[in-house]
Amino acid sequence: MSYSKFYSKIIYPVYHYLMRDGVLEARKEIEKFLSLSPAEREVAQKAKLDKLLKYAYENCPFYKQRFDQAGIASGKLLEGLENIPPLTKGDIQNHANSIKSNQGVESDQLICSSTGGSTGEKVVFYFDRYCQAMRKATVLYDLKMMGLNNGAKVAKLWGAPMDINLSNSFRGKVHSWLTRTLMMSTYQLSDEDMRVYVDKIATFQPQVLVSYPSPLAAFCDYLMKTNRRFPTIRYVVTSAEQLFGWQREKIERTFNCKVMNRYGSREFGDIAHEFPHERGFHVHSFRLFMEVLDENNHPVNAGDRGRIHITDLDNYGMPFIRYRIEDDGIWQNQKHEGTPYGQPVLERVEGRSFDIVEAPNGNRLGGTYWTILFRSQPGIKKFQVRQNQKNMIVVDYIPDIGIGHQLPESSRSFFAEQIQLKCGPSMFVSFNQVDQIRQTKSGKSRLVISELSA
Repeated sequence: MSYSKFYSKIIYPVYHYLMRDGVLEARKEIEKFLSLSPAEREVAQKAKLDKLLKYAYENCPFYKQRFDQAGIASGKLLEGLENIPPLTKGDIQNHANSIKSNQGVESDQLICSSTGGSTGEKVVFYFDRYCQAMRKATVLYDLKMMGLNNGAKVAKLWGAPMDINLSNSFRGKVHSWLTRTLMMSTYQLSDEDMRVYVDKIATFQPQVLVSYPSPLAAFCDYLMKTNRRFPTIRYVVTSAEQLFGWQREKIERTFNCKVMNRYGSREFGDIAHEFPHERGFHVHSFRLFMEVLDENNHPVNAGDRGRIHITDLDNYGMPFIRYRIEDDGIWQNQKHEGTPYGQPVLERVEGRSFDIVEAPNGNRLGGTYWTILFRSQPGIKKFQVRQNQKNMIVVDYIPDIGIGHQLPESSRSFFAEQIQLKCGPSMFVSFNQVDQIRQTKSGKSRLVISELSA
């Protein structure tokens, strides 16, 4: 028996049994759900949703008031779902204590976490331990759908300080050893950092590499320059930032394997995942209920863009019901009922709210537009677009030293003209040469940062 199989069949179940973390039970629940027919899955999901709504009405003052104000009878919460106003980050910031369960889930069963946008502003929230177990089991499900078992080694080029700090603690190191995980920080990526990481990855020999697209693209440049490769890596999983086509192409060419893009968040963990041989993001409907809604909070048709709203079916500690996650998505037309996955599928997830410039003329321009524009003329190596006024953007850029140390006036004029054609003549554009493109506090790079008031 190989060590990988020994780990999967012996070490893995014994570890989680001794930890009593609920992961083994959560995996069984997921497997039971996936064994159902598509029609049975829909019934099971609606039953979980109905149970959560009733619990929230009875145990969370915020939701009792919200459901009552919406005129939804306590016995018909599921039928009145579309009348429930979406939950927002502002609601959580202002009403956290009344959103939390006031009974049924003990305080020592709650896990505190937080998320920050491009400005680093924290939104503190909670989830219970079984919800955490379902999140962990979902990661294992993702590996299984990629043809990998529980013993697969996973290397992470990650930047969130809370994750890095945890992995560096004694308990974190033991956990990493037992779960066969290598954690490396992307908060700073100098050539020396990357040299060390290359040696660590080569020694660790992972089957999967997980990272943000932006630092991973920079890591690819270093690997190409130093002619280093990792033949054991079967998949690269990207997450936490929008993945652009040129990044996918570069990563796949460098690592000689497929990129599987993952859609997730601090609030929910893994939400949806790309899998081999299938197109789109397969939503984890065994633990999440997703809606894609228009500006009037009505469901959009497949193929139409809308705002993603998510209900966590397992978080009873602090229920998230119809949470507006500030991402846009498009449902796929194709059915996947006959595949091994059989989950609802998003064709794509589009720019997050802080990744879109809101133009004076009403246009909304995401990262793809700016990438294509600034690659159409010489002069800019890296950039970041910042907007803090409706009629003004600042383009921070690092010049391409191959053509000089400043942006050519011809390129500057061309970019400004094209931006005004797209955004309207009242849009003012300022170009600001910098030595480094700033990152968020979690170590992510954003092509576009909106600082407009909500």
